[in-house]
Amino acid sequence: MSDSNMPNLTPNSIHLQQDEDILLTIAQEELELAEIINEQGELIQQAVGTLPGGTPASTISDLLVVNTGVQQTIDEVTDTEVLLLCDLDVALGVDLPANSAIITNLADIVVAENGLISLDTNRIINGTDISHTPGSTDVILAANRTYRIIYSANGIPTLGTTAEVCTALLLDNIEIPHSQDCSILVAGDAGVAAAVTIRTGAVAQTLQIVNQTVGGATFTALAPELSNVCLRIVEIDVCQGY
Repeated sequence: MSDSNMPNLTPNSIHLQQDEDILLTIAQEELELAEIINEQGELIQQAVGTLPGGTPASTISDLLVVNTGVQQTIDEVTDTEVLLLCDLDVALGVDLPANSAIITNLADIVVAENGLISLDTNRIINGTDISHTPGSTDVILAANRTYRIIYSANGIPTLGTTAEVCTALLLDNIEIPHSQDCSILVAGDAGVAAAVTIRTGAVAQTLQIVNQTVGGATFTALAPELSNVCLRIVEIDVCQGY
């Protein structure tokens, strides 16, 4: 029997192949998002009467309806870009400052209304001021520190297309102001994202992501290689920034 013609899959080459797969998938998702943006541009062109063969909006009210719909879609696309950036940074091996983290969830997960979202993979954790056990909902932040936190997620509401996906951040079970985001479905999914800066108190505190979608939601990735939830945390030097 002849020898099998197998590639030399060393750990480094396996990692390289995985990164290449992720980059290819991200590129494909970007093409789809570009098509969505182009479609929204054509809707605006038609509404204002600059699209050849199109029918302009007959009233200001009709024009405003089109504008609102386009704005919601572009907001959702922007949130999706934040989630894609998370996987892109990991695949490219981006350098993060000391005391920083990228923590994600890869497996599909069903989360009840007001339930906490677990995170199954610690992609990057630098330093000792941020800690997380894979599979836990809790991220522990050291006391008396300032953190910049960006989270993003992709979900499908259990109640279907009539519902929005809504999430927020909790610090010691209290919602962090301005951390909630809600999004409509676009192309079958809804992306949410928000960014906040917080200061922890005199003792370590627990950071969590809560699903506030009415009726619950399934958090699922745009593609199998990608994350469906990402939490990026960077400790800020309040004197020097980051």
